[in-house]
Amino acid sequence: MSKLALLILSLPLSCGAADFLRDPLVSQEIAKLGPEDPNVPRGPLHRAGQPCGACHNPEGIATSFTVAGTVYRDPKAKVPVADVVVLLIDAEGTKFTANTNCVGNFYVKPNEFSMRPPMWTSVQMGDVPFKMESPFHREVSCAVCHFDPDGPDTAGHLFVADDPTTFASIPLRPCGPADGVKR
Repeated sequence: MSKLALLILSLPLSCGAADFLRDPLVSQEIAKLGPEDPNVPRGPLHRAGQPCGACHNPEGIATSFTVAGTVYRDPKAKVPVADVVVLLIDAEGTKFTANTNCVGNFYVKPNEFSMRPPMWTSVQMGDVPFKMESPFHREVSCAVCHFDPDGPDTAGHLFVADDPTTFASIPLRPCGPADGVKR
């Protein structure tokens, strides 16, 4: 057996070892995310606003997602909103809804909904849906296209309202025990 094969077999199956064996482009995308926030454990509340698909894809280091993202209150402030309904409709007209958690994150696993692209989506809190004007095709992460600051390359982050008179009426729910946060 070669020295390289022995080295690979002797590595523990940690993220570092997995990164060594992974596609270099996937590893680069994961590295761009930077370190985890030490105050937020890995799980549904981590990395709000970041491109989830870097890790959550078939070649990634975490459970695959069909689609995932983070929803904020308005187009300018990064105020996360819980309990937003995210409606997904695929090319066959199949509908699926997901709800955001206390940090604004939502995600859909392939065993819950396996989309047929293109996909249309909207976010809704209350009676008024905010519909995305164009479909998306295969991208897992909303944050690949929806990032700050808004400009020619992006519409900015996802949000539920663009009317400043309604911002104060949008209820904000802090994370608590129901979200898996210990106090």
